Amino acid sequence: MEKPTDLSGIDSPPEPPMNDLAIVSFVAGVGGWVLAVIGLCPFVTAFTGGLSGFGCSTLSLAAWLLAIPTGVWAQQRIKTQGAGGESLARLGLISGVAGLAITVLLFCVVLGLVLAGTLTLPFLD
Repeated sequence: MEKPTDLSGIDSPPEPPMNDLAIVSFVAGVGGWVLAVIGLCPFVTAFTGGLSGFGCSTLSLAAWLLAIPTGVWAQQRIKTQGAGGESLARLGLISGVAGLAITVLLFCVVLGLVLAGTLTLPFLD
């Protein structure tokens, strides 16, 4: 029977430090979705008659708008400096773009329905 090879004396290369902007992008992008879909927004909207859902949606939109440029900047810095966090930056960027796109699409649908007269909003009366 062969004796196992001892690799304890071999040092592995150090991992590059995590890029801070990648973390910000990921937290903002996913946080916007947590606010909008999973967590606070549906709860607040249901118990306040819908008006404060506008403020909650604004927080989600702000988070997604933060995730997009920080994701791009993080990817640029990761390429030039060789830092870690490329997947976090990519996920933050994707979640921010998806959230912003869905927000703009829903806004256009609601605006079209209001202009067509098929939807009335109580605060516009």
